[in-house]
Amino acid sequence: MIDASWVIVCRTTGKPVMETFNFELCQFVRSERYRVVPIRAWLASLNQQEHDHD
Repeated sequence: MIDASWVIVCRTTGKPVMETFNFELCQFVRSERYRVVPIRAWLASLNQQEHDHD
């Protein structure tokens, strides 16, 4: 399955900075400061955090 969008996440804070639908933009992200996470993986991590707090 092809990912429809990606979340740019700050490595320092772990907080999302933006969502993009343009994979080419992901190629220009400064990887030392940000990580690019496919939307499905990002949403799954949110669900896991919710489950961990129960």
